[in-house]
Amino acid sequence: MKIKSLFIQLFTIALLATITTSCEPAEPVVKEPTKIDETTIFTSKYTKDKVWDAFRTPAYPTAGEKWELYNLSAALDNEGVIDFGTGRYVQFVAVEDNKNTDYSIVDDLYNIGSKYSIALNLHESNGTLVKVISTYGQIIGIGDKGFMYVAEGYYGMFFPIAGAVAGGTVSYSPTTATVTKLSQLYK
Repeated sequence: MKIKSLFIQLFTIALLATITTSCEPAEPVVKEPTKIDETTIFTSKYTKDKVWDAFRTPAYPTAGEKWELYNLSAALDNEGVIDFGTGRYVQFVAVEDNKNTDYSIVDDLYNIGSKYSIALNLHESNGTLVKVISTYGQIIGIGDKGFMYVAEGYYGMFFPIAGAVAGGTVSYSPTTATVTKLSQLYK
């Protein structure tokens, strides 16, 4: 009788432990991107408060060394200040690049050896393309404060992680000076 009672108590404790641990919230499932245009940099939408023109010193960063972006102002393209209108945003696009230019990045994550140019487009809030801001560019200065996109080798646009203000200054030490591979953008 004692053994039967002990068995029932042990069984009840085991059942309670199983139920208690099975009720813990599960970790959210994170879907890994399977192609280049699913990576965060190409799915993010940047509104006018997340894109700034900036003077920089030095002109191009060195990983691990101080880089200063100053006199932040409205982002520019080849026509002047970008017209963000109401609810407009810019978004990066990966365009297959067969020219193998200095601005190309290698897709070292999904299609080993494929090269891409990074274009930047302006969209209405509903996703309609307004215009192509840049058909190619280079991402530089990735760090804890943001990164810069140099559109067609000329217009530098700063994309801050945290809020930035007109006329402001941002100083940081980039971890990546110049992006040459997709893996440097993947986070």
